[in-house]
Formats: sequence, structure tokens, C-alpha cells
Amino acid sequence: MGTWYDRVPIIKDNYGIRTITPYECLALMGFPEEFKIANIPLKSAYKQIGNSVCVPIIKKTAKQIY
Repeated sequence: MGTWYDRVPIIKDNYGIRTITPYECLALMGFPEEFKIANIPLKSAYKQIGNSVCVPIIKKTAKQIY
């Protein structure tokens, strides 16, 4: 995703076109709903989420290895 807002995915919903929220980004990456984002600037949250790994993929890969 990167650190610039022009790299944050957008969606069209009932209210128009908008960027997806950090919590929607977390859901797409496979994080549980109860995962909490630290009290950090929005730009930093998007950057950290973009630098994370996709949890379900890592979990399946680890099961194949072990």
C-alpha cells in the first residue's frame, strides 16, 4: 500500500467512493476483528498494515512446513 494516501485502496459503497479504513485493511490481511490499532497517526497505521504479512497465508505455510 505504501505511505501515501493515493496508494490506499478505494471502494464504492452506498455513500460514494472512499478509501478503506485501517480496520478494513486489517480484515483483508486476515487479522482478527478484535485486533486493536495503537493510538498512532492514520498514515502510520496504513504503513504498518501494508508492511505486515497476510496471517492466513503464513499460518497455512507454517502448517505445511511443520
